[in-house]
Amino acid sequence: MILPSAQSAVSLALLLTASLTALPTTQANSHAHQLQILRSLEHRHRQLAPAPSSAISDNDPSTWPVADLAKIQRFRKKVSQRYSNSASVPAAKWSPPQAKAEGLDTTIADSDQKVQDNILQQIAKAIKSGIDLVADTIPTSATRPSTKMEKRLLPASGTAGAAPAQNVVVLPLKDVVGSESQDVEYLAQVQIGSPARTYSMQVDSGSSDAWIASVRCTTTPCLGVDGQRKRYNTSQSSTYAPTPSNKTFELYYSIGAVKGRMIRDTFSFSSSTGGNSLTVRKQTFGIANQLSSDFATDQTDGVLGLGFQALTAAGERTILQNLFAQNNASLASKIVSFYFGRSKSGTAAKSEMRIGATNPALYKGNIHYVPVTRRAYWQFAFSRFGLAGASAKNSVKGGAAGLKGIVDTGTSYIAMPWGNAADFWNAVPNSQAVEAYGYWVYPCSSTLNVNITLADGTVFPLNAADLNTGVAYSGSKNCIGAVFAADTDNSAIFGATFLKSVYTVLDWGQSRIGFAPIA
Repeated sequence: MILPSAQSAVSLALLLTASLTALPTTQANSHAHQLQILRSLEHRHRQLAPAPSSAISDNDPSTWPVADLAKIQRFRKKVSQRYSNSASVPAAKWSPPQAKAEGLDTTIADSDQKVQDNILQQIAKAIKSGIDLVADTIPTSATRPSTKMEKRLLPASGTAGAAPAQNVVVLPLKDVVGSESQDVEYLAQVQIGSPARTYSMQVDSGSSDAWIASVRCTTTPCLGVDGQRKRYNTSQSSTYAPTPSNKTFELYYSIGAVKGRMIRDTFSFSSSTGGNSLTVRKQTFGIANQLSSDFATDQTDGVLGLGFQALTAAGERTILQNLFAQNNASLASKIVSFYFGRSKSGTAAKSEMRIGATNPALYKGNIHYVPVTRRAYWQFAFSRFGLAGASAKNSVKGGAAGLKGIVDTGTSYIAMPWGNAADFWNAVPNSQAVEAYGYWVYPCSSTLNVNITLADGTVFPLNAADLNTGVAYSGSKNCIGAVFAADTDNSAIFGATFLKSVYTVLDWGQSRIGFAPIA
């Protein structure tokens, strides 16, 4: 999402978060309600302006021209609101009634979790002993899943990552590109109502609710760019129904809010080439009658939350939960897979979301799966994130002794607690912290070779182009890095900066996340 040009001269990466709250207030003390501080970090891309010609030192961030610094401060506060409550979400247990109600496979994850726990214990010992956690020192060979286990983790066809050809829906994703060819957000075409109307919705694994603008909202933000935003009209859908208690919702942003009421209607997902489609009946979602001013320049019609039920407003069933339950017989696998293209690489047009299968043409080798460790966000265990070959001291530690990872398709960058972000940037020569605003700059001439190591020892490199968001200001030799500091409650939020380097699988049925190198 792109903000209008700021009056000041600096360019900053503006990130916002939001929290969704379900009303009435009788729900306020419920556990589900407490989990509604959600919505993903949404990137509001920075606008470049000429830098003043005097009194600026590229080595002194305090002299740089800055714009909307208060928004950066609010961003950090909102990130705290979004993810600081994640500790209150119950840790994943693989056999309770809730898991069965959500259609989750409760047999595979138990074995996989034991393997992960064993690995993480060894990693914790290595960290305590001061071993540098470069890839070839991580103790994994004795604890990798057996061949038998790996076969159990494959789709029913027995072919790595490829599901049998049944009802598979392919949704092309529109890569919204901002200044300096930055990939801002990814939009899918979703049909809602009867007769169906098509809406462009941001795919967001960091939240669990869906919303679109209401036709009753006629302000400039609701009308969108050139008045082209598609808005929902209850009178034009024969399958519309109000929720039993006419619940309302508020989606808070740093400069405003999205407000409206929750309703029910039919959602449809149809392949762009025709043929296959999937329908979700009586899906609860929000229609917004108020949008904050930044939406005036945003290209999305709404947000499609892909998280777990624990994060939904008032415990409503999620899109994915209903999608897989209502289409169980026609789907080979209860998965959603993603390829996020990169404008700078000319791959933006290949971006897609695939329901029911993966696309082997878009990745190399096998998909490496890790279990979901907390069934709210798409959370996973990793052992290390940092520069290739960096010491343990100058790396971000995951696992039992460190951070949890969260896959957030609605976020452009990577965010983590201040101390962990500082560990990462301390390994980057000549990097400088802009402490008041939670970001770092580094020489634009530098190439950052960064890896993430999963709990099973699998290493995935990140594309260096995605770690550079562009110059700090026009004429600067420093660039703003894509790893930000925020209060994320012992979590590392991995957005498009990481996800553009991997093929990603969100496996709802088996409560796991898969990654593979992109082709």
